[in-house]
Amino acid sequence: MDWQLSLNRPHLIRWIPLLVGWLAYVALALILGAHLKPRLDEFLFVLSLPLWGIVPYAVFCLGVAGLRVWLWPAHAYWRRLRLRLAANHRIGKRA
Repeated sequence: MDWQLSLNRPHLIRWIPLLVGWLAYVALALILGAHLKPRLDEFLFVLSLPLWGIVPYAVFCLGVAGLRVWLWPAHAYWRRLRLRLAANHRIGKRA
């Protein structure tokens, strides 16, 4: 069986405006906050703030995708077995 992991194109298209918005937010924060002479930790906080929602979401999505890939062969096995048993049951009723 050949398993491959691919990207969901419609999902990626939805994230493009959010990425552009995040980049605009960072640029605006850098321009407006430059005169305040921020410390390095404040600067890093402003840059990383939007990522606190994206990174857990990405980890969750990868975890679900990995779980589906891991569980799918077992699900397919039980489905084939159930169909085979149902077919045998129908054949037995005809005789």
